[in-house]
Amino acid sequence: MDVENEKNKYDKIGFKCGLEIHLQLNTDKKLFCNCPNRRSRDFPITIARKIRPSAGELGKMDAAALQEFLRERKFSYLINPETSCLVEADEEPPREINRDALMVALSIAKALNCAIPDYIFVMRKVVADGSAVSGFQRTALIGMNGRMETKSGGVRIASLSLEEDSAAPAGEGAAYRLDRLGVPLIEIGTEADIKNPEQAKQAAEHIGTMLLGNRLRGIGAIRQDINVSIKGGARVEIKGMQELGAIEAVIENEIRRQQDLIKIKHELEKRKSLAPAMKDVTKLLINTQSNLMQKAIKDGGTVFAGILKGFAGLMARDCGGKTFGKELSSYAGVFGLGIIHSDEAGKFPFLADDFAKLRKEFSAGGGDLVFIVAGGNAETACEAVLKRAGQSIKCVPEETRAANPDGTSSYLRPLPGAARMYPETDVTAIKITAELLKKTKPPKSAGERLRLLEKILPKQMAGQMLKSEYLGLFEKLSARPREYNPVFVANILLSVMKDLKRKGVPVENISEDVIERMFSAEKSKIISKDFFTDIMIMEALSKGTPFEEVMKIKKVTEGELRSIVKDALARNPHLAREKKVSAVMGEVMKEVRGKMEGEKVLKIVKEEIEKCVTE
Repeated sequence: MDVENEKNKYDKIGFKCGLEIHLQLNTDKKLFCNCPNRRSRDFPITIARKIRPSAGELGKMDAAALQEFLRERKFSYLINPETSCLVEADEEPPREINRDALMVALSIAKALNCAIPDYIFVMRKVVADGSAVSGFQRTALIGMNGRMETKSGGVRIASLSLEEDSAAPAGEGAAYRLDRLGVPLIEIGTEADIKNPEQAKQAAEHIGTMLLGNRLRGIGAIRQDINVSIKGGARVEIKGMQELGAIEAVIENEIRRQQDLIKIKHELEKRKSLAPAMKDVTKLLINTQSNLMQKAIKDGGTVFAGILKGFAGLMARDCGGKTFGKELSSYAGVFGLGIIHSDEAGKFPFLADDFAKLRKEFSAGGGDLVFIVAGGNAETACEAVLKRAGQSIKCVPEETRAANPDGTSSYLRPLPGAARMYPETDVTAIKITAELLKKTKPPKSAGERLRLLEKILPKQMAGQMLKSEYLGLFEKLSARPREYNPVFVANILLSVMKDLKRKGVPVENISEDVIERMFSAEKSKIISKDFFTDIMIMEALSKGTPFEEVMKIKKVTEGELRSIVKDALARNPHLAREKKVSAVMGEVMKEVRGKMEGEKVLKIVKEEIEKCVTE
């Protein structure tokens, strides 16, 4: 397909798209307290909360917040006092906004040609999914009405905000860790000017490169949300993309999903379909052969069922990589449940009597579909499925969805609206003066950064470093060339870190502060280059052990090393006879790795093999 036809393809379907890009800043402190901006490995304190949503400044309750409240969840929060304080626990008012983060946000706003308000006001944004102990995040509008250019044309910037990041999920269930809560985060939202999936990727990449030296490294440091709609569809927000390469696939799948839902809507209109009723059928199905329903009833839950008139045969229809049945079931999934429906009755022959009873109970015809929901929240979940089925007759619903690794997406909650914002009364407004704006330095462009990198690194390595999550740290260290060898530092950050991560070593556990101290220790000859990788592995796996303790490696003496080599040769005499130096080294290094330089080990291994051969 040529470029013009490709352009027309998206024009014809009325494609509209905008981005929201979130980038964590690598400031020393969090946004509204003095806690260090780094991750913790252990959490000795746990608190529990229930979140109650608040009305916005217009007095209305946000639909997304209300849905989360109806789930009646109790949240657990894991705390390490080294990285979280009473501000994160919502037991103490916030401090002043972090000035370093504010200056970065102002510089990006200027670079994106945004209008900057005279005063910065902090607002509260309702977050009822548990990712903020208080039930809200603090956010401040820094710039608006900006513009940037991509290869495919201009994209307007609707807003640029500085806000505190949410808490990170801690495994399964309703648990969160508070070390990430309060980390400074820049959120940039574009207008719906993006013409095609390729331009969406270009826009995200353009914004990402502006903050290369100012963002944190690691998973989740940069996240892209996409707003997509087509003619006859609806605006859908897809959250949580962390890889640029996933953007185009996710958008294409959302286009197909909405197109498929539009076709299903037309089919339901032809059938004059309805989603009329639901009932508590616990007593009716008390003798069910389903272990799932029996367990739900035994655990004090209920069984609810609903009828969807005219829906039979549609559940297997594709919707952007998932079936229509999965679309409906995902609404029950919000409450921890799923659905069993009559279109899949053939897969569950032991449910034949149950479905027969339900068809009679609802007076269902051959074109009607019945479905079952069983569990603790069965009534609420069944009602959500029925409501979603009713929407499918009328429209494609506006909603927030989560991006999946395979390019599809899953329902999360209704699309949030303006009702989720209200003023923060604990933080004073900040006056943006002309003097403050003069102090604001624009960020280096990607081209400028590359030129500086090529002065101290080989060209290929410079290109890799430009795209690396370690760019900010490298720029900091390479500014002191007398203390740090830029090529050695770049090799560790680009190659060694990547190799360790590929092998499953959790390198994200190594803070930038520790990495810097490791380079200092190498420069001071406290550790050798041979030990560098071993110490990085130990630090990554140390589970909170202080770096000073990790550094206390018990060195072996030459005498101890010779004994270890002799034992290895005694266990494997054939290796000495065949002079398999590398194989003997492998055996010996299992015991002495990190305790003696490799060159010395190799020398002694060769000497001891030679002795065995001559004896």
